[in-house]
This record gives sequence, structure tokens and C-alpha cells, in this order.
Amino acid sequence: MAIPRRDINNLSPCLTFNFQAFLDGTDSLHSSRKITTGFSITIIVLLRIAIAGSILGILNYGLEGAILVFGGFMLLIAILTIPPAAVTANINRDIATFQAELSSVTNLKCLVDTDAQQVFTDFVETAAVATRVVPLWKWYTMGCWISVVVAGIPAVYFNEIQKLSSNVPHDVH
Repeated sequence: MAIPRRDINNLSPCLTFNFQAFLDGTDSLHSSRKITTGFSITIIVLLRIAIAGSILGILNYGLEGAILVFGGFMLLIAILTIPPAAVTANINRDIATFQAELSSVTNLKCLVDTDAQQVFTDFVETAAVATRVVPLWKWYTMGCWISVVVAGIPAVYFNEIQKLSSNVPHDVH
């Protein structure tokens, strides 16, 4: 079955557009969506486990147990935020390399068929959303690492207090 040829306007940017870069960009956007979705779900699940574990830590071991459990999960979540932040940043760079060219093709309405032209318009809009997701991952990653440090300070403090209190001799009457 033959694929019908699309009519293209006879303008220079339309005739020199690199369709392979467009196809590669669509693959990158699809990968970005899958990665963002998968890691978001994983992080939400781990955060819920951390909260439940902290509640159990308070009930069984007091505040120190809660801080250790929550801090451990926050460290795991912070580690898990690095891959999606890096991958979405790389994908964003890939899309940015030809986004100006793609925008000119979209603005010039290079494809005569409006349905085919809509594909370019939708892609440009989706790429714009992807470029807004990248800074969100970066800020979220920084926030997670800051929270690990903030949770780690009380954990170290409680650990030192516990060591000091175990070394102090107690008078028995």
C-alpha cells in the first residue's frame, strides 16, 4: 500500500526541512513522557511509604525513628530524581536543536493539507510543554536534596545525643 505524497508549499524552509530530525524529536518527546510518568509514580509511591514509615517510626521508636525512616526515603527519592532531570534536559536539548526550524515550518504552513499541518502545530505545542517540565524536574531535584540535608541534620543530632547519653554514668540508689 503506497503512502500518498503530501503537497508542500514551494518555500525554501519548507523544501529543506529535515523530516528525520522531526521523527527523532517525536521519539524524544515520547520517551520524555514515559520517563516523567514512571518516575513521578515511583516518587509518589515512595513518598507515601515514607510518610507511613515515619508514622510507624514515631509509634515504635519515637521522633528519632521517624526522622531516620523519612530521611532514608527522602535520600532514595532524591537519588531517583536525578535520572529524569538529566534525561528530560537532554531531550530538551535535542528538541531545541531543530525547534526554530520546526517553528518556521509551522508558521509558514508548509503542508497544504490542514490535517498534516496540524501534526506540526501539535508537536510545537507539546515541545513547549516539555521545555517547561525540564526546570520543574531540576527544581524538584534540588528541593529533594535540600530536604535530605535538612532531615539529616536532626538525625545526626539525635544520634550524637543518644551516644552522649549512653556514655554518661547513671547513679543507682
